[in-house]
Amino acid sequence: MAITQKQVAELAKVSQAAVSLALSPEGRHTLSKQTVDAVEAAARQLGYRANRAAQALKSGRTLTIGCVVPDLTNPFYPSLIRGVRETVEAHDYDIIIYDTEGLPDREQRFIDWAQAGRIDGVIGAFFYLRVPDFLPLIDGGISISRIEISKEAGGALPVDNVYVDNRAASVAAADFLLNKNYTSLGIVSGPGEPSAVRVKGFVDRARNRGAQIRMAMAKSLNEEGGFSATCELISSVDRPRAIFAVNDYMAIGALHALHSNGVRVPEEIAVIGFDDIPVASLAYPSLTTVSQPQVEIGRCAAQCLLSRLVDGKGGPGTAHELAFKIVERKST
Repeated sequence: MAITQKQVAELAKVSQAAVSLALSPEGRHTLSKQTVDAVEAAARQLGYRANRAAQALKSGRTLTIGCVVPDLTNPFYPSLIRGVRETVEAHDYDIIIYDTEGLPDREQRFIDWAQAGRIDGVIGAFFYLRVPDFLPLIDGGISISRIEISKEAGGALPVDNVYVDNRAASVAAADFLLNKNYTSLGIVSGPGEPSAVRVKGFVDRARNRGAQIRMAMAKSLNEEGGFSATCELISSVDRPRAIFAVNDYMAIGALHALHSNGVRVPEEIAVIGFDDIPVASLAYPSLTTVSQPQVEIGRCAAQCLLSRLVDGKGGPGTAHELAFKIVERKST
């Protein structure tokens, strides 16, 4: 026999209405922490499972959040998703993951899909859509947190921004190499705005400090792209002394290309990546990289969203900057 809210209320010594509020994302903030804790303890003891369909029907919400990423094969994004999932599940929300593959038509397709009322909020990294493009969702009561790549102030619309300053991080990467007397530099890059921002920051600083720069563009931002672009860079007699890859996935491809061509790392060519994905420390040699707090980015974006969905926060958008750091390993 299924356990009822009435039984939970009797064990917790609260009203049935309090149980209903304590077990719903929208209602728990109206109760004291003591009451919520008592209800949750009673529910666990009895093995109570809420009827999510009934909750959604009653509240008019789906209790689901859409998490949008441009490339699920890049290990950066599963780590970010983990931060989102851990945060929203603590408030009884589920997530649906949508991979845009970094394509503008798939980003727009997600907007069209979300307008059908399938989700309560969006957390996403979008390469092409801008804040005005989210007006249909905002008008439909859907809350939005964006993962950005540059400094972003909160705007008039209720869209919250979470970002690491990618330009400043790339400037730091250039300084790191130049301070080690690597003055002949190569860049391994690919399509998309994040790559362009990182390249600009790196190039501006390197040129300002008198470095020589060569760049190779790949069609994709993955290991294969890093491999092919690096092969292009080292095919010239004027090889760079160090390579900056716009993400770790490409940097690992660069390492493979150098190994395949008998180039010693870092004795002949050093390599630095960007992101600090989990496998960066396991590469050979281990990869020096610009580290972003991937899980924390997901948590922060989720907390921004929950403050609107659960706590009822209104008002204009907010901006939250998270820190980067250079993690030095054996590849430099």
